[in-house]
Amino acid sequence: MRGMAERLSKAKLSYLRAFHTKKQRSEEGLFLCEGWHLLEEALIASRPIRMLLLEEGRDLNDESRSVFERAASLAESVFLARSDQMDRLLETKVSQGVAFLTDLVSTGWESFEKRSRESEVCRLVALDAVADPGNCGTILRSASWFGLDGAILGEACAELENGKTARSSMGAVFSLPVVQRIALREKLLTLQSEGFVIVETNVNAKDSVFEYEWPKKCVLLVGNEARGVSPSVSDISDTSLLIPRYGKGESLNAAVATAIAMAEWRR
Repeated sequence: MRGMAERLSKAKLSYLRAFHTKKQRSEEGLFLCEGWHLLEEALIASRPIRMLLLEEGRDLNDESRSVFERAASLAESVFLARSDQMDRLLETKVSQGVAFLTDLVSTGWESFEKRSRESEVCRLVALDAVADPGNCGTILRSASWFGLDGAILGEACAELENGKTARSSMGAVFSLPVVQRIALREKLLTLQSEGFVIVETNVNAKDSVFEYEWPKKCVLLVGNEARGVSPSVSDISDTSLLIPRYGKGESLNAAVATAIAMAEWRR
């Protein structure tokens, strides 16, 4: 630990609570995360720990204690917070007793595009107005699990550093290259010109994901939970695929459908 842990003051608590707003995250270049798994994943990814908080009097098992000690040895500052302070600060109903500030995680388009262009095999997922943070984070979690090379979040997508997005990703926000808040049609056209095939998921498509021959360089395009892929983006897709329905369900959740497509892609 670089210094002794301090007790969290009222002023510092107010400062941290402001990170629930996008404005504060953008201005400071930081975002607030909570939970032991996210902290461990941040350490694995060598993310900087700008501030570390632990609930005062919290009993830690051996695994949590080890994670905390590693984080504390790297953190710029460490604070102990009362349980009522943690309840006011954190978004989850049942606090895990640990939180931290780290740098924003999104990747710049130039480096993202260069790496994608130069790869012989490249698998990307692009989200068009996937607005629910839970869906957005779960898709990133699936992308990491299936070994995709990166993700593109259009302008109307949930923010990558939103607390629910980060938690739903189970730490994928720290390891998966993600570019966000971009003009999706424009960037997909750029990738198309570099040899990428744009594959759209669409419940009204005629071809099945289970019969498609996936190309070496491909972007899986996922649309909004209610409206699907917007017409201006759908117009440039090279092909549309569906996941066949065998029962009576009305539809699949966007994150579930994407995971099925990714699994078939890798198979």
